[in-house]
Amino acid sequence: MLEITHGLHENLDMIFDDCKIVIRDGMYAIARAKEFTGDLQFIPFALIYDGAEWTFILEENDLEFIEVDSVEKGWRILTFRMNLPFETVGFLSAISAALAQTGIPIFVISSYSTDHVLIKNKYISKAIQTLRGLGCKFQEG
Repeated sequence: MLEITHGLHENLDMIFDDCKIVIRDGMYAIARAKEFTGDLQFIPFALIYDGAEWTFILEENDLEFIEVDSVEKGWRILTFRMNLPFETVGFLSAISAALAQTGIPIFVISSYSTDHVLIKNKYISKAIQTLRGLGCKFQEG
């Protein structure tokens, strides 16, 4: 097993002591569209354009309002309710490594002040158990 320690934030254990996660209500989809007019009848959780395609993260029942090329349904969103300094090194690495060790695939996005991990609903119980093992606490969403 690969052990990574170089460059990790020296207070990572303290950061996990303050780790609070909200599991958002509802089921989410990750969808791709090659074209998008910019006209939305809903507010997506996230909308990303990388120059080649649009990625929507949205509630599954909002899929009827957009035309997409591909979609993955059945996701839950775990939002880390904590402000991490931009200098923090290794937080997402520790989260993804712990989940990977238990066989849980993830989709990750970050906003200005926090991180969001999307996990397929069929893995949610196992993910909660794994993240509690890191010291994370869960709050109602």
